Amino acid sequence: MTKNKKKVITIAVPIDLDDAYLEKIKLMLENYKSVENVVEKASNRSHQNETFETEKDLRLFMAQAGYDDYKIPKHDMGIYYDEGMTIKKIEAGFQVKITA
Repeated sequence: MTKNKKKVITIAVPIDLDDAYLEKIKLMLENYKSVENVVEKASNRSHQNETFETEKDLRLFMAQAGYDDYKIPKHDMGIYYDEGMTIKKIEAGFQVKITA
């Protein structure tokens, strides 16, 4: 589904699905890039990996980094993915990876 020129993927899985298998699916989605995009952006790419305990801290970081169009996952193991940015809800808070 596309919304606001962004790709949105929702996955519904059985509750008894093995967590390790679900993590593999999420990693495949996180790392999905077309070959042209990878080659094109490789030289301009910077990497950032941050962890935040609260949603407030996450929102402050995103504002300072210049991001205003993103979604924060509300459920444990939830994930938001946009090209070059991933936000995961983890037990200890939130994990943000920026690779663009």
